[in-house]
Amino acid sequence: MKIILDDPLKVIAAEMGPAAVSELDETRLMLELGNRIIKYGLPVFASGALWVWIVFPDLGSPAPKSLASFSFWAFFVFLGLSVLLYGVVHELVHLLAMPTRLLRPDTRLFIYNIKSPFTFNMAVRHGGPLTREQFIWISALPLLLLTVLPFGWAVLAQSKPSIIIGLVACLNFSGSVGDMLQIREVLRKYKFGEMLPGFK
Repeated sequence: MKIILDDPLKVIAAEMGPAAVSELDETRLMLELGNRIIKYGLPVFASGALWVWIVFPDLGSPAPKSLASFSFWAFFVFLGLSVLLYGVVHELVHLLAMPTRLLRPDTRLFIYNIKSPFTFNMAVRHGGPLTREQFIWISALPLLLLTVLPFGWAVLAQSKPSIIIGLVACLNFSGSVGDMLQIREVLRKYKFGEMLPGFK
């Protein structure tokens, strides 16, 4: 696996040539829409998280006294660090969807739009050919592991998960918007078992 500090669509366009430009432009528009939804959704998520922290400081918390003693600003610092850490974990889960490809030299982790240590984008691209179903599995795994599983735990288990796990699950749901848009496009354009263009 290689780590590349550049825009993934720019790198892929250079590799695939002019024939891929229109499809990559469509992908860029889709990703920008997903990113806008995430950015606009973060204030809603932050206010909901603050409400839960104020109203239910003891609910499901493994250490309620320490959580309740957080200052107002410490809460937002903690929330910002959680968002940063979540983004890294989300992309690593994409990579782990196909662990046998981690050591391939054409598997890449892109870090781009770097404005500060706390502001950047990440994306992964697995090396080798991909079928429609493999792409869907890679795209859906963070949603399944970081959102669906915790919500299932909260609904079905007697011992409820902590508020922190719930906040991560909600944050990941908003962060999976781009993945869900990609899955929708792939289902619309390609048939069962079809190989996706652009993956060699």
